[in-house]
Amino acid sequence: MPFDHETEANEQPRRVELVFRSGRPKKGELPMPPSAYIAMGWYTADDDGAPRLTTDTVSYEELKAQVENLKAQLDACLGQAKAQFDEAKARGV
Repeated sequence: MPFDHETEANEQPRRVELVFRSGRPKKGELPMPPSAYIAMGWYTADDDGAPRLTTDTVSYEELKAQVENLKAQLDACLGQAKAQFDEAKARGV
């Protein structure tokens, strides 16, 4: 599929992302159970340096849309985590 510059430019970057550790040890390391956490993919900061989860908005509707987008991204992370934990469990990790 060719790269679609317009579509790509309109996609918002993910503010949150799942980080999953399989539990498979690297050479010389002890085995660990699988683990996961959700990290901020990117953020902006306010004047005091506090990370923002949303951009400045001028209406309730704008803020609500951003919150709904964050919820959807978190739900997607949970779905990914479930699949990866299930896969690790099936492998006996």
